[in-house]
Amino acid sequence: MSVRSHIAWLLLPALSLGPVAAAPPAAPPPSVRPARGEVEIQGTVQSVAAAEERLVVLVSRVIPAGKAPVVLEPPRAKTVRLAPKTAAILLHAPGAGQNGKRITTLREIRTGSTVTIVGKDGGPGKTLAARTVVVIAEATAPQPAPRGNGAVVVEEPPSTAPAPPPAEELLKPVTEPDAFQLNNFEEATGTMEQEGGALKITTKTVDGVDWHLSVVQNRVELEEGQTYTLRFRARSDTPRSLLVRAQINGDDSHSVGLHEPFRLEPDAGWRRFEYTFRAEKVKPDHGNICPVINVGEAVGTVWLADVSLKRAAAELAGSLVKPVTNPGTWNLLQLGAAKAAMEVDAGALRVAVSAVDPKPEYWHVQIVQWGVKVEDGQSYVLRFRARAGAARDLWVSSGFTGPPYVSAGLNERIPLTSDWKTFRVTFRVKRPAGRADPVLPTFNVGNRLGTVWIADVTLKPAEVTPTTPKETTAAATP
Repeated sequence: MSVRSHIAWLLLPALSLGPVAAAPPAAPPPSVRPARGEVEIQGTVQSVAAAEERLVVLVSRVIPAGKAPVVLEPPRAKTVRLAPKTAAILLHAPGAGQNGKRITTLREIRTGSTVTIVGKDGGPGKTLAARTVVVIAEATAPQPAPRGNGAVVVEEPPSTAPAPPPAEELLKPVTEPDAFQLNNFEEATGTMEQEGGALKITTKTVDGVDWHLSVVQNRVELEEGQTYTLRFRARSDTPRSLLVRAQINGDDSHSVGLHEPFRLEPDAGWRRFEYTFRAEKVKPDHGNICPVINVGEAVGTVWLADVSLKRAAAELAGSLVKPVTNPGTWNLLQLGAAKAAMEVDAGALRVAVSAVDPKPEYWHVQIVQWGVKVEDGQSYVLRFRARAGAARDLWVSSGFTGPPYVSAGLNERIPLTSDWKTFRVTFRVKRPAGRADPVLPTFNVGNRLGTVWIADVTLKPAEVTPTTPKETTAAATP
């Protein structure tokens, strides 16, 4: 596999956004530069699985051996494992010498630390085998942001507006002959057939490029700027990583708003997936393909069923955050002694807190979305539904990806009950001087044991009217 294909997973989403100005991280020691066939990535540690010797890094910069650096905006998550003969895990700090302090275990690497990692990348949807891990800047333990500006929570009467009519289905069903096609390129081969109301796709040979075998539906009409929701069920007979896309047919086959990896495990059985996206740079006259599901990553069988594409609910249009139902877009952070688990449950995020600190801190369990772009001084409306297993508080906040962990204008307490309620929080972004990193919309639930459900999350610019709050307000609707 070429160096170019090694970093394709990073470059595809970056190219559509163009170059951005970003200060590069501190230069690593010369001893960790990539050798031939290797790649260097730089970014922030998103999570640490020390027992499995595995990291998830939010990559902001990639440097192939002998090539110029590429800045990624927004950053892209990449799973990193330690190669069997990893040379070193180092803490590179001022005054510590060229190689710094040697770290003996991943447990010493904190979430939020800035790292440079060199190794061989397995390609799209696969892990990077690290030869060297260098911690450029250690993260300090995140601190709670200051309180906001006195949010006022008001319960409003439930909406009496009639439910909108069902959206039109835009895809042909999997049971219709020739509705879906199996495309193969180069050395990848496979078969596709109907089985029990599902598509059965068997990958027989692979050549190291996942899109060389893909399941598609052609001639799909998408409108520029329109928001759509793609749903499907899938299962596999082997553990595997896949990619779902929407793209144009022909030319450069660029993505038109949907480009998301997902994973299947055989023990999990059938899994439901839902992706909401905004169509961009589409091709008119049915010149689009949706979905495109790449199955050329590994040999084995995948089943697809109930594949559906419809216009998304009106309230999702224009949102700056991806819905909670989009797998992998909201991340669970656990700090201190706090422990929690998160899953998508009936269209909502279900977060079960199983352990808290001796002195509970609400910010020790966080649900965040990375890379959200907001403007300093602009007012925004965060809207969501939430409920809890028992009465408790939920904290909503906005902060930054690294220290110092200060508020970006929102940090408010929202009381929850066992009943679903809709909350609308209006706040103004306050970006301290010198801060250019993305703002993180965050839900905090580490203050007590129990379960919280969060659904229908949107973030949009507030309409500029005489009644737009100057600071932070909140309203709740049953």
